[in-house]
Amino acid sequence: MDGALLDRLPPELRAAAWSAVNGELAWPAGQVEAVARWCAEHRLAVVGGEIYEVLPGTQWGSFRQDWLVAPAWRPGGDWAAFVRRALGDLTDVLAGIGADHCELKVFLATLSPDAAGAGIRLPGALVKSTSDGPRSGLATR
Repeated sequence: MDGALLDRLPPELRAAAWSAVNGELAWPAGQVEAVARWCAEHRLAVVGGEIYEVLPGTQWGSFRQDWLVAPAWRPGGDWAAFVRRALGDLTDVLAGIGADHCELKVFLATLSPDAAGAGIRLPGALVKSTSDGPRSGLATR
């Protein structure tokens, strides 16, 4: 999630963000669905992500799992329906790990309709919007 988007998040969601050593942000599993719902309300699809188990007092963690929304959105598809489906996929992932695990941190990769309309294809590359435009690459790497 880029800085401009982060600045638009409600203060309580910004405050809940955890920063990895490389500066990338993640949220506790119990709070990440609220972040994803906010993204969906702002027409951003959460197209995938990674889950790490981070031990207290450490700056990085052990990889737990990742996911990617499939099938991916295709040009001409219903963007709003894709955003809802992507949110449903995240909800399913969280249900599978049990969102009560506060030690789990979840990184999100988002896709805007503008980036999707620019011909960025998924899967194969998750997309992270940046202040200088969309770029390919998993938001958590």
